[in-house]
Amino acid sequence: MPAGLATAQLLVARRQASSSSAAAPSRSSLPPPPFPPPLYAWGVADDGRLGVDPTTLTDETDTVGAAAHTPTRVYGLHGVGIAAAAAGAAHSLVLDTTGVVWSWGLGGDGQLGHGDWASEWMPRPLPTAALGGDAAGGAVAVAAGARHSLVATADGGVWAFGSNAAGQLGLTSTEGGCDGDNGGGGGGGGSGGGGWRSAVFGARAPRTVATPTRIPGLAGVSIVSVAAGDAFSVALSADGGVYTFGASESGQLGHGIPPGARSLRMPLLPSLVPAVCAAAAPRRVRSLVGEVVSAVAAGPAHAVALTRGGEALSWGAGRGWAHAAPGAGEADVGEPSPVAGLAGVAVAKVAPGGAHTLALTTGGRSLPGAPTPLDASAAAPQPPTRRACRRLGHRRRGRPEGGR
Repeated sequence: MPAGLATAQLLVARRQASSSSAAAPSRSSLPPPPFPPPLYAWGVADDGRLGVDPTTLTDETDTVGAAAHTPTRVYGLHGVGIAAAAAGAAHSLVLDTTGVVWSWGLGGDGQLGHGDWASEWMPRPLPTAALGGDAAGGAVAVAAGARHSLVATADGGVWAFGSNAAGQLGLTSTEGGCDGDNGGGGGGGGSGGGGWRSAVFGARAPRTVATPTRIPGLAGVSIVSVAAGDAFSVALSADGGVYTFGASESGQLGHGIPPGARSLRMPLLPSLVPAVCAAAAPRRVRSLVGEVVSAVAAGPAHAVALTRGGEALSWGAGRGWAHAAPGAGEADVGEPSPVAGLAGVAVAKVAPGGAHTLALTTGGRSLPGAPTPLDASAAAPQPPTRRACRRLGHRRRGRPEGGR
């Protein structure tokens, strides 16, 4: 090949390389990836539950201890992408975008999962090995009860830690009962008894577990979501099955109200009193067999499930008309029952509270008797009269508590 031709070809090649490199931005010129948004917390900060630097808090609450009066950035999670968060009575959990679980707050029952009973104000990650290692695929869901925690992993397993006073960790092989019929201790802090019969810990399961422990009763079931009440737990399987375990005195497990259950109304924090009825082994809710449940949620003592078709079903403690059942009033409901006022309405999400429930609909349909978005001529609903307000239990301004 003539030298001039070779030189010309080399110059063309260099020009092409130069132009292509100029067209493609260098790695250093690319914009930085977006920074993960921060997590904020506020309210009472006792036991470190907010994950906020104690030196930044005030001690001016009318209730207990120090508090953050405004949303404050959670310390120690700078640069961590948060996928989900859960708040217990006095501890907190988050799931980050890499499948790692972080916990902080009160640890007196082992609910932080760090192998001890210490409380911590700074978020601390659970080691991957504590949740099954790489084989488990990382966490996909978290739930915080009053004093216990649940974690679902990508391989379908569920890990539990914290208080087991009512069998809410599911680490046993007994179905339980009421008033001491559960194999010792009444499933709670009652006199006598030393715990539950356990397939994990031998003859008796401890009242508290500080290390994440896989629930044996859910082996072979692929769990995709979990929910935690004050002293009971709910797990949702990939095929739409619902499994429950823990305190059951108000029917919150969906298996009916156990014989011998207390007739007293459920307090807002039932975990603070002994549980008299409990089912310590995970058990599928029979009345939901045949239904494909897409989501579950738990309040302190009642639960709500959503079917794939958007129907909402609730069960458990009825305090405060939590089930919106006109015929039942505030009575407890032992099995999943449709929310009457939402018949025919597609529900997208639910959020059970202490004695109330919220439901977000899809917007495709309206409640019976309410004007639809397309009916502009429909009259707007009128506010209730004073007499109606009194019937609904609202106090008139200025009246003392309990006045008539």
